[in-house]
Amino acid sequence: MKPLSYHLRRVIDLHSFLDRFESVQGGSPNSQGIIQYSAKCPAHETNHNSLAIGATRDGRYLVHCHAGCAASDVLAAVGLDLQDIYPDGGIFERAKPINPTSIQRVDKNVLKIAQADRTSGKRLSEADKRREKEAFLRSKREKFWPPERGPA
Repeated sequence: MKPLSYHLRRVIDLHSFLDRFESVQGGSPNSQGIIQYSAKCPAHETNHNSLAIGATRDGRYLVHCHAGCAASDVLAAVGLDLQDIYPDGGIFERAKPINPTSIQRVDKNVLKIAQADRTSGKRLSEADKRREKEAFLRSKREKFWPPERGPA
């Protein structure tokens, strides 16, 4: 099978994707709403379904070989590449912004650990001092300028 063109990548449906694999079973959603399938991994010789395939709500496809094959190898074996698992061909896929509250939690923990080390008489390394300073400055800055929210 030859790779899909850019135009077809954008519109590859679940059935066309699953048709490229052998012994596909399943089709039930998990607790996160990902529809789960299993199939024989085309990247290695196998007699059982060692490949997990998922279809997310936003149109992405997930592949995981339990025998350890790389996702790129699994997809290449059926004439696809990593761009084919994204609904937009991977062109507009951006990294999701880090949740500002998780950064604040990490900063608080860094400051607590640094304070505890100083209290116990331990000297901070230069890297730890740098982390403490960054966390401190970030916490002060966010009191006056709240972090920007990502796209809704």
